[in-house]
Parts: sequence; structure tokens; C-alpha cells
Amino acid sequence: MPGNSTPHFSRMAGSRPISFATLAMAIPAGFFRATPGFPLTAPAMSFEPDMNKKQAILALDTTMRRSAIAISRNGTLLAFLQDIPDSKGQAERLMPLIMATMKMAGLAFDSLGAIAATVGPGSFTGLRVGLAAARGIALAADIPVHGITSFDALAEAVRETTESPLDIAIAIDSRRGDLFFRLDSHGQAGEACALSPEKAADLCPKGPFIVCGDGASLLMRALPEHTNILLRDDITDPDPRIMAHMAETGRALVPPTPLYMRPPDVTLPKTS
Repeated sequence: MPGNSTPHFSRMAGSRPISFATLAMAIPAGFFRATPGFPLTAPAMSFEPDMNKKQAILALDTTMRRSAIAISRNGTLLAFLQDIPDSKGQAERLMPLIMATMKMAGLAFDSLGAIAATVGPGSFTGLRVGLAAARGIALAADIPVHGITSFDALAEAVRETTESPLDIAIAIDSRRGDLFFRLDSHGQAGEACALSPEKAADLCPKGPFIVCGDGASLLMRALPEHTNILLRDDITDPDPRIMAHMAETGRALVPPTPLYMRPPDVTLPKTS
């Protein structure tokens, strides 16, 4: 890495410290390439251990239009940062964004008790980037990684901000003209599927229901004129602030493996 200073992340007394170099070795190649707008080195600050700041949760989402990081402890939000939606170089920007969030929270990586990361569905590249970063940090810090599906994160955001017990239609734009879709009824998660907006509309209830997700507009266009729909266009991406609370309370946690739901857009080279 360029520069002469190597930031240091101290563990509790008597245990091996986590250096920035250790984190770098745990993260796949490509995360530390220079990117305009972000320093390549870690934030310049002292990371002394604090007995009162153990077991914080770092939550991250990279599945959709942007990268977002939140850190909470005991139900209190300590820091939240997000990247510019649709910005390029997501892999290069993610680790500096994580470290800037740690600086904002005033915590060492050794203060973390667990990491929560979205597992999808969403962007293929975003899923790989986010889960690789989560696993790398968890390996270096010797802490667990909890997965949270995009569906569960979005549904939880609706439930935390809506008192109504209406069904929730979660529509995620696959960027291929169709949707990743799930209908939660009576508080129970439905079956996740990949299908056209028209077929998703056929699965929606006749009575009042809520629509959320970044594919909500596609679903709304496929629905017949319906006056009993509550469109939550403010809930489009998984919110790591809510994910951190989910991880703290053990709600809807899954293994940290990608939920792709369909094969990637990859064209194999023709053989001669």
C-alpha cells in the first residue's frame, strides 16, 4: 500500500491485534485499488479498545443501487454512511466506506460482535462484493457473519414504519425486465420467485396491500386500476440500520451465502 503509516486496530489486552494489513490480506484482491473520492489508507485516528463498546453490529448492503453501511450497539445507531447510487467502482469503494463508518462510530474492528450482510436477491456483482468483504472482516476479527435476504430486510422496514397488518408485496427489479417477487401474508413470508410483472400482479391480493422495493413501479404498472394499494416508494433498498437491529435481535437470519434466484448474464466464448 502507498504511504508510510499503517493504521492499527487494537484488540483487548492479551490478545493479538488486528492490523490494517491483516484486514487487507483477508479481503479479496481489488478492494484496495485507488479510487477517486476515497483515500486508499485507513482513516487517521486512534483505535484504542473500549470495554464499553464491545459487541457492536456492522451491517452492510451492496445488493442494489448503492453500498450502505451501519453500525449499532444495543439498539443504538452509532454510524451510517452510503455511497452514491449507481456509482461505478463499487468493489474499490466499499472497504474505504466501511472504514469511514467505523471512524464515524469511533470503534475498532475488535469492538464488533458480528456482521450482517444482505445475501440477495439483487446485483450479482454487488452480492459477491458485499459478502466477500463481510467474510474477510469476520475472518480477521474472528466474529460471525449473519445473512439477511433482501426480501426480509425490505419487509422489516415496512413493518417498523407501518402499523397496518396489510399484506406486503415485495418487488425487486432484476434489471432484466422482470421481478424478484415475494408476497408476505398475515405476517408470514411467502415464496420467493422470479417472474414477469404481469405474473406477479396476478399473485397480489384483491384487497388492500402494501408494495415496496425498487421494482414497485414495474409492479404498479402491471396492476389494474386499484385504489387500495399503499405504495411505499420510500422503501426501495435494504436498510443496514434496520438490518443491524435484526441481527441484534436474531430476526430472519440466514447463512451468508448468495441468493441469486437465476443464473448471471454471462456469455461463454465460442470454441473454434
